[in-house]
Amino acid sequence: MVLSLGATAAVYGQFTITIPKIPKIRKDKPTATSVPSESDGNSTPSGQLSTEQYEAFNKLVFSRDDPKRDLVLAYMECFDKKHNFPHNQYRYGEERRFKSNKEKVDTLTNEQAKLAQLERDLRAIGVSESIGIANDASDDLRNPAIWLDIASNRQQYLQCVLADVPKAGECGKLTDVNQIRVDLYKKDLNELLEDAKTFDKGRGWYSPEFNEDWFLAAISPSRRQKLATKYGELYPCISGLLDEIQAAAKISLPKYTLYSYNVRNAADERVIRSAISDLNQAKVFKIGLLESGWLIQKNSIGIPEKRYKHGAIWVKYPNWDHGYCNILWINVVQEYAGGGTWGSSYGNFIRNEPAGCPTK
Repeated sequence: MVLSLGATAAVYGQFTITIPKIPKIRKDKPTATSVPSESDGNSTPSGQLSTEQYEAFNKLVFSRDDPKRDLVLAYMECFDKKHNFPHNQYRYGEERRFKSNKEKVDTLTNEQAKLAQLERDLRAIGVSESIGIANDASDDLRNPAIWLDIASNRQQYLQCVLADVPKAGECGKLTDVNQIRVDLYKKDLNELLEDAKTFDKGRGWYSPEFNEDWFLAAISPSRRQKLATKYGELYPCISGLLDEIQAAAKISLPKYTLYSYNVRNAADERVIRSAISDLNQAKVFKIGLLESGWLIQKNSIGIPEKRYKHGAIWVKYPNWDHGYCNILWINVVQEYAGGGTWGSSYGNFIRNEPAGCPTK
């Protein structure tokens, strides 16, 4: 396979939210699940729904074709807080989850129109504020008053929920899952920062390959932007460490050069060059091998599988935006053909690593 290397590889805005007070519902009225009086056989007492009305309510909100539960589930913690109830999400249903805080804000904001329609539909079938909510927190979503409370006070409930959404860089309010993610990211970044700060030629390597994406994001503006988009609301929690790595690299990375790999072999060098299709776009400073002889790779019972030599090219591509040079690690490989013979040589690309540039 021939590899092309010439191609180079916004955080959601937050706003300050003031939590308005959500109007209280009187709780000294009969609930919707109270048994209607049989006083005249036709009328329904104030604060109660008739059987037909309650059936219409169930059809409206619990219809299999168009269930409305998701419209209110995100607000149940605020509902309990408003009524001084201990919060128990599972009394109402599973917690509604979102992929990101941005998705949560956008979705709930866009659903305000649906809640407005829900309020109109509830009032059309006879649901009103005269229906009470039990003082002992025993009601669940079978009580129409809960739906009307949220639908009619939808803007206040939205602000209540948004008040708990972390703002950009407000890493102390992350969910447990996101906090674990950030902690893992910071662990890798701190290790990379230490590698960048402590590099010297005697170590022979700059940073591990598994941290390569982090390192490129630290030194390349285009890769940083892609990472910021990918990590969204979590990016401000790690951007400071990326800045520190970038600063450390400015000091230590220029010292990392292809100071070994001084063995020359014209045939092997042609193989190494052939592994990179766009090498003509780069300025080549050096190409060479680490050893002159072959290294043999054998299987578990000692039979040769292949032989190889370590090779490298020291280059600079003008369209890479990190401002450094690169070392392309490419091995020359021959597969074992049996009977003491070997196949044709080919280049096996190992890694592309940022490096310093020649000083003269």
